[in-house]
Amino acid sequence: MNVIYQIARMEDSKKIFCISFEEGDCEREKFEKESSLSSFVVRDYFKDSKQENSEAVIFYPVSIVLNERLLKNLKTNVKYSNNTELINKLENVFEKPTEYLKNPKDVIKLFPFEEEKDDYLVLSSFGTYLNNIEVKGSYSDIVLTILADMVTRYLHKDVTSFYIDISSGYNFYISALLEAARHFSVFATLYNWDNKEKIPKVYTVFTDPILGNNVSKYNVYVEQQHYLAFFNSPVNKEDVCQNDLKFIKDSIYTKKELRKNKNSLRTKLLKFSFLYSAIKNNLPLYIIDSFLECHKEEEIKEEIIDLMKFIIIEIENKGYECSPNLNKSAFVKSLLSLALYRGILTSLKNTFEKINIANFKADGVDMEVIRNVFEEVYINFNMESNYKLLSSEINNLLKNKSKIDDNNQWVPLWKIIGEKSEGEIDQRNFFAHCGMERNVVDLKKSTDKIWIKYNNYFSSRKGNIENWIKEKI
Repeated sequence: MNVIYQIARMEDSKKIFCISFEEGDCEREKFEKESSLSSFVVRDYFKDSKQENSEAVIFYPVSIVLNERLLKNLKTNVKYSNNTELINKLENVFEKPTEYLKNPKDVIKLFPFEEEKDDYLVLSSFGTYLNNIEVKGSYSDIVLTILADMVTRYLHKDVTSFYIDISSGYNFYISALLEAARHFSVFATLYNWDNKEKIPKVYTVFTDPILGNNVSKYNVYVEQQHYLAFFNSPVNKEDVCQNDLKFIKDSIYTKKELRKNKNSLRTKLLKFSFLYSAIKNNLPLYIIDSFLECHKEEEIKEEIIDLMKFIIIEIENKGYECSPNLNKSAFVKSLLSLALYRGILTSLKNTFEKINIANFKADGVDMEVIRNVFEEVYINFNMESNYKLLSSEINNLLKNKSKIDDNNQWVPLWKIIGEKSEGEIDQRNFFAHCGMERNVVDLKKSTDKIWIKYNNYFSSRKGNIENWIKEKI
């Protein structure tokens, strides 16, 4: 599925568009067609020439109707002068613009222009129109509307490519389109961390000259965009520790009746912060322990869908005279954290399938298996240096192999190394020894293999340990 986005122009005129795509050093056959918007021609190229499922989605700035020339053109155009329903609606808009701004789709859907579209959305606007009507939208709401639509279409449909057609002009809407595309590309990369082939490609489409010029033919160009995404947590120490993810309550689900939504999102972001920090800080046993208690991939997907749906509902319910001015940073931070959470879980799931960790808490895991499995884990997350430190720590632990009886009995590490009694866990030592600090792990020998697991002491101190892990996110 290809999705092509473009800003509406509300023009009746048809133009000839000529597209030429390039694949490597070979230029594809040119595709030429008459249409009102270049996005329709791009869509038709894929459908007609490539037999690829494609759709053109048009964005209508809410202010596009607040233009007296639009009414004048309709009345003087023979094709539309008899469309009394539309003309009456538009006259009513100019008389009572605030009513239109409550539900603009009722008017926009009546326009006969750009009828080739497959779907459309309304975007917030800001500025003064019809001399005295002030529309107080926000740039953040425009970006979030576009981003929510991209994410939702991607999760519900098999989208392989997004085409961002910037030929219509409208500078700040174009900026919002490009920013949303960047956020989406990062989201898709994090979401599909373990499967790069599922990341949709993002292209920009532009015409020469820009639409609105009096030329016989518009040339259409397509350029692929590349955005970088890294294994970095979108939420930081201040978000997680000092503020306890308070931005969810303050900037996203702010109403009391949304407490269930708030708790659901908060729980997932908290689990993500533990898991991400454990990978970053080289804590393999905690990673396994935490993985067993994490959410399912489908639960995270549904959380993302709900979050994106909430953006659209908030903006539509507020109306377009004064949009809600949503906190873009909070929503993007949450979206990208959920995406990386899902990406991490998918990657770990694919790796852990090679070993049996279902009974890890009781049965532990072979230390050589930890070495081999986490080499792959850290390569997947571009953290090869963690593996070197972990391998060294495992070698040090295995030096105690001769001190352990081959009787399949668990023994605390502090006893094995000759300590007289259990001590108090030390934060610095916990991280220095890759989470395998002497007080919190038990070892056993079975068929000449050394197994390791967290013990009851770890369980009794888990709350404190997780606070340390959060602080090092």
